[in-house]
Amino acid sequence: MDDARVKATVEQYAELYQPLITADDAADIARIPLGTVHDWSSRGFFDGFKSKRGRRILLNRDDFVRFLVAHAAAAVRSSG
Repeated sequence: MDDARVKATVEQYAELYQPLITADDAADIARIPLGTVHDWSSRGFFDGFKSKRGRRILLNRDDFVRFLVAHAAAAVRSSG
């Protein structure tokens, strides 16, 4: 995906979510179960842009969206 499309995707979520998002927000954005977000977190997928407040996971919204876009593009490339 080109830079302009990534930027547009990031900006779309910037209108809807705060800069730091919860695991619930991440699940909503990615349209995946909350358990998957926690699983990915425990596997270290978010280490570059995650912080924890007690047991609460907070993710940088823009980095999370970029992560999703990159992984979606990789999945498309590997499937076809």
